[in-house]
Amino acid sequence: MATMRSITSSSCAKTDSGKKKEEVKKTAPKKTSKKWKKRGEKEELPEGYYYQQLHDNGPKILFGPPPKASVQIWKPRPNNIEKVFPGDEIIVSKTDARGNITYGNSLFIKMAGYTEEELLGQPHNIIRHPDMPKLIFKALWDTVTQGKEINAYVINLAKDGGYYWVFANVTPSFDKDNNIIGYHSTRRKPNSRALEIIKPFYQTLKQAEAIGGVHESTKELVKLLESQGMSYDQLILHLQYNL
Repeated sequence: MATMRSITSSSCAKTDSGKKKEEVKKTAPKKTSKKWKKRGEKEELPEGYYYQQLHDNGPKILFGPPPKASVQIWKPRPNNIEKVFPGDEIIVSKTDARGNITYGNSLFIKMAGYTEEELLGQPHNIIRHPDMPKLIFKALWDTVTQGKEINAYVINLAKDGGYYWVFANVTPSFDKDNNIIGYHSTRRKPNSRALEIIKPFYQTLKQAEAIGGVHESTKELVKLLESQGMSYDQLILHLQYNL
């Protein structure tokens, strides 16, 4: 007796009129290698990468594994030799979300005094001068990790122990999903008249921090802003462009 399988797999079948009907071959749909992410399914990140939100209303930050610097370097002992750069040139550097250097233009490399190989992968604070108040960098970090830009006067430390002042603008870099993936900084020559105010004020902040840490230096900053009737951003931009 013929089975159901043998009947359905035959190449043709007889009709009532005796004519043969052509076989209709059924083909299975082609398989696709594309894998669609289901709604609500977590995004698969490369090994060592993770998202973290540092502020309640801030964007997520994509952290990757710490880069391995090809050269180990140590901070130099500061001296009193000042380095300057032309007013029409701009220092540019980029970091990952951890603050490790991923790019520096030629002027950044020249002023820092390191080679590109020495700088890449190093934390950006390798050029932080000990005369900088901790409060300023705390304000900077708190601001950019909220997805906002900030301006600040910064004194940097070069490899040879020399120093150079900059007017810095730091902004976060975002991916297509508005997650922070790094930071971009441009530094211009600071207004010399602004530095006449900033230098002694930074000394006041350092003295306050020696007594009571950032909590005490914050009081000094608030006192200055209230006396000027300005926000921090308003004060910094006023010093740079309106003096």
